[in-house]
Amino acid sequence: MTGLSISKGQGDYLDILQVVPDSPGEEAGLKVGDRVLKINGRNAIDYDTWELRPILRKEGKAVELVVLQDGNERQVSLTLRRLL
Repeated sequence: MTGLSISKGQGDYLDILQVVPDSPGEEAGLKVGDRVLKINGRNAIDYDTWELRPILRKEGKAVELVVLQDGNERQVSLTLRRLL
């Protein structure tokens, strides 16, 4: 519902590996290689897969991310929606 494929990185962040065209992630300006530092105010690395999955699958819900993009931190809001 975000249009993002993410994975744990080498540090205290999640790497964005893929951004689906016309998705909430792309609309928010996220790019492959960006690093997700926080999700809803909590350190992204502190979530386990089973805890994060339901947060990112509630259609219509807004999710707040802090990302590191091009060396700068920025906050983005994604409103989750079905992509198909």
